[in-house]
Amino acid sequence: MQKIIHFVSRKGFDIEGLGEKIVEQLIQEGVIENFADIFEITKGDLKPLERFAEKSADNLVRAISEKKKISLEKFIFALGIRHVGEETAFLIVGAIRKEFPISNSQFPKGGINSLRDIIIYFPKITVEDWASIKGIGEKSAQSLVGWFGDEKNINILTKMQALGVEIFLDNFESENNAMKNKTFVLTGALSSFTREEIKDIIRKEGGKISSSVSAKTDFLLVGENAGSKYEKAQKMGIKILDEKMFKEMI
Repeated sequence: MQKIIHFVSRKGFDIEGLGEKIVEQLIQEGVIENFADIFEITKGDLKPLERFAEKSADNLVRAISEKKKISLEKFIFALGIRHVGEETAFLIVGAIRKEFPISNSQFPKGGINSLRDIIIYFPKITVEDWASIKGIGEKSAQSLVGWFGDEKNINILTKMQALGVEIFLDNFESENNAMKNKTFVLTGALSSFTREEIKDIIRKEGGKISSSVSAKTDFLLVGENAGSKYEKAQKMGIKILDEKMFKEMI
C-alpha cells in the first residue's frame, strides 16, 4: 500500500483526492493492486466505498485522467525504487539529456521521449552504466537494475502505456551559469517560494540539492528560523544566501 501512496503523492503523480484512506479502501475492495490499476478506476469502482459521494467520485476520476502526463524525473521518483530519491531521479534525467550511453545499445535518436522507450531501453542498462552517472552510487545502480529487470514491473509499465500514461523530458537548458554544478543546502522557512519551487529552480539552473552542510556545499539558502545548518555553514565559511540574494542569481 505504501508504494501506491508514494506513487500518487505530491512529488510523484500528485493525484488530488487519492489519499491514504482511499487507497486502502481501493486495495481492500480489490479495485487496485498496482500502479497501473489506478488509471482504470471508474465512478462505478468508487461508489461502494465508504462515504464516497458521486461528486467526489467525479472529481477523483477527473483528477486521475488529468495526471496521465508526467515529467520523467517525477515518473522515476514515483516508482518508489529503493535508494532512488528525487536527486537520483534528477541525475538520471540530466544524464539522458546528454545522450547517456548504455552498454548493449544506445538510447533512441532524440532520447527517451515515451514510456515505450523506458520499457525497451531501461532494462538494458547495467549496474556499471547507472553507476557511471556522477552522483549515483552502487546501491542505487543495483536497485535500478533490479527494478527494471523485473518482468512484473515491466508489465505494469506496459499496462500504464496502454492506458495512456505519457512521460516527457523537459528540454530546458539554462544560460545562467551562477548555479551550474553548484550544491545548495536549504534551511528555514522561505516566504517567496515553497521548498519544491526552490528545488525546481536550482535543478533547472544546473545546480544540485543536498540535505546537509559539508565541504562540498557551495551555498546555504536561509529562510526564517534557520537551524543548526546556519551555524555550521558560518563556521565552515560557506556562502550564505537570503531570498533576495537568491532571486538575484536567477
